[in-house]
Amino acid sequence: TFVPLASQNRCCGSAGTYNVVHTDWALKILDQKMAEVEAEGPDRILVNNPGCQLQMQWGTTRREKTQRIAVEHLASYVYRAARKGLQASPSIESQTPS
Repeated sequence: TFVPLASQNRCCGSAGTYNVVHTDWALKILDQKMAEVEAEGPDRILVNNPGCQLQMQWGTTRREKTQRIAVEHLASYVYRAARKGLQASPSIESQTPS
């Protein structure tokens, strides 16, 4: 089940090099986001940006209650789902009349 975070439209604190240049502020933003993640208790966080993926992975490792939450790029998730679906469905060749 997909459950969007209430703060889905707010930055995770990565913002390019923001988390490197302004680490203290980036951590405050990340901590707010991770508090929401912790409250929701998902088994996976899907992101659509590599910077967000790294930031959210960093966030999950910083909190004991979120350390087991997987962080995955949306493209990887869709790829895995498509591969799983292709393996479960009959091949095109088997559907072609002789």
